[in-house]
Order: sequence, then C-alpha cells, then structure tokens
Amino acid sequence: MKRLALQRGNLQSTIPIEYSSLANLIVLDLDFNNLSGTLDGKLFESWRNMKELDLNNNALSGTISTKIGMLESLRFLQLDSNEFDGTIPTELGELNELVFAAFTDLNLNGMMPSQVCSNRGNPTDPSDGNLAVLVADCDRVLCECCSDCEL
Repeated sequence: MKRLALQRGNLQSTIPIEYSSLANLIVLDLDFNNLSGTLDGKLFESWRNMKELDLNNNALSGTISTKIGMLESLRFLQLDSNEFDGTIPTELGELNELVFAAFTDLNLNGMMPSQVCSNRGNPTDPSDGNLAVLVADCDRVLCECCSDCEL
C-alpha cells in the first residue's frame, strides 16, 4: 500500500503501531478525525519513503518524536490543531526535501530550531531553499524564519 487516506472518517482511536509495517507508504492522510494518543516514533523508522504526512485536526498528544528526522523523503507535514507539546525537534532540520510544514494550534513552545530555519534559505525569497511554507504559533514558538505566524 502506498497511500492511506482516511480523512474526515470519524476515526476514534490511536494510530496503530501496525501501520509501521506499511514500509512503502508514501501518503498518510488522517486529518479531521478524532485520533488520540501519542505518535509513536517507531512509525517513523519504517516510513522512509513517506512524502506526505497529514495529521491535522485530531487530538494527538505528547511530544513530536525526534525520529521524525528519519522521514528523509518527506515533503508535506501538517500537524496543526492537535495537542502536541514540548518543542519542535531539531531533527526536523534533517528533512531536506520538506516544502510545507505547519505547527499551529498546538501546545508547543520554545524556538524554531536553527536547523529547520536553514532549510528555508532566505526567508524573504522562498525559492532560496526547499522549505517554502513554514507556519507556527509565533506567540509560543519564536520563529524568525516562518513564512507565516498564527497568533
């Protein structure tokens, strides 16, 4: 299976660890459900080909695993409107293919890691660097390189 899209499916569970067996998964779109629990870092270990991870508008909690840096092919990451807390992991800066990342309406705090900002290139010229869109709650996460800030 390469694509699993169950958005707006009224799912009410955790993301099953069995999804880690989907090693060829390229797109996982589970947005606008009622998923809860943590996002187990073991999932990231087998999703090396993942290009799109869309989990916004759920009730996922805990920290964002540092293993997110293992998603080497990831281009689209949407985690907003969940209950994640802690900080944005520096390992996110290892995702050199990332074009879009959204971290709004979360319980994150601290600073956007400089490793992530370096993927933005020149913030006034989005074509200078892969990460064209980077959005965060700038009242909680200090982000000097974000393309957009939610307050």
